[in-house]
Order: sequence, then C-alpha cells, then structure tokens
Amino acid sequence: MKRPLHFLASFAIASTAVLLTLEQARAESTYNASCKALGDGISLTSTGRIVLEQRLLKFKPTEAYIPQIGQRGVCVIKKDPPGYRWIRCKKSNGSYKGGYEAGYVSIRPASFIPDQVQYMSPGSIVGACKVKL
Repeated sequence: MKRPLHFLASFAIASTAVLLTLEQARAESTYNASCKALGDGISLTSTGRIVLEQRLLKFKPTEAYIPQIGQRGVCVIKKDPPGYRWIRCKKSNGSYKGGYEAGYVSIRPASFIPDQVQYMSPGSIVGACKVKL
C-alpha cells in the first residue's frame, strides 16, 4: 500500500517542479523587434519606445551607422514577466520614481536593477523597475 502513496507524492513533487520551470522559462522568453541605436540608447522602430539595457540581450545591425540618424537593426529582447512590466526609473533617498511621458511619479517596484553607467547626480541611481500591472 505504501508504494502508490510514494508514487503519488513523487509525481506531485515532479509535476510542481516542471510547472515552476515552465513558468520561469515563459517569464524569461524573448522576442525579436526592429530597433534603432543612436548614441548610447536603443529604441523600437515601430513605437520609439526605449529598450531598457537590462532587457536587451542582443543587437544585430542590418544597416550601416549614419550620424544623426543612427543604426537600424534587430534586437533580441526579454519579454516582461506575466502581470508585470519593466519601466525606466530612478532611486533617490530610498524612494523610487518611474519615468513616464508626463514626468516621474512615485512607484513601489517589485524589483530594481541599476543601469551599468550612471548619468544622474550623486544620491540618485537610474535603472529599471519591475512594476505590477
């Protein structure tokens, strides 16, 4: 009688592990998009939206760089996790502000990853924030 219970317990644990792995893989899946590099930034060709450095995996040029216009290419970008979105933000004095077209607004991110290069004043850190939709 103990064998069926062990089998069921093992099956339940294995199923949970597989489901968690699939969810993590889906959360970090990628997509290709037409994009443009100009200076130190990359934006989507279709919308002009900035591609956050933390989400960009690869940039493959498709045309030569042209000053004042940039370089068109294909970007491989990590998809946002289900129910969340990564946005540009800054951390200053322990509080976070998200960047929107209308300016910065206070936010409570689930995660924060700083940019590799900082252009802000001392005490402020620019990066990417994962916010719940």
